[in-house]
Amino acid sequence: MDKITKYLLGFVICAILSQGVCGAISTKAAVNANTSDTRWYPDSYVFWTSASDDYTLITPVRPKTNTSSVYIFYDRGTIPYVLAEAHVKEGNVTYNATYPNAHNNYQYYYFVAYGQEREIYNTVVEDGYIFTCLHINTAPSATSINGLWSPDCAGSYE
Repeated sequence: MDKITKYLLGFVICAILSQGVCGAISTKAAVNANTSDTRWYPDSYVFWTSASDDYTLITPVRPKTNTSSVYIFYDRGTIPYVLAEAHVKEGNVTYNATYPNAHNNYQYYYFVAYGQEREIYNTVVEDGYIFTCLHINTAPSATSINGLWSPDCAGSYE
């Protein structure tokens, strides 16, 4: 076998081995993103009156499988907008994990207008947690609002 053939054969073997090490022999199981939409609405979730007389609607907790944004769509309602936050909720741990950046004017909530789809940047997975829920703040008169949400986001929605 000449020098060039040995070199090419070695290159091919290294390429095959590196694919096996990085792909087939991976110890981390592949997990599909949790992008199935669930409808949120006041009749089925807990909400309470805060000091400012606004209501906070809290969705049930769902598992988050990746570091993507949380998806929300406000598609039915009697008020022009809601304010939405992505929260960690695991055991006794509950806190707002919404990431303040330019997409939400550096606030810990997102303004979601009626008919609008948004992605909520968050640090749920980065902080070491896997369960999230939405806190949706509304006016007291907003008794017939609802929309869709999913823990993981498949698209880009500003």
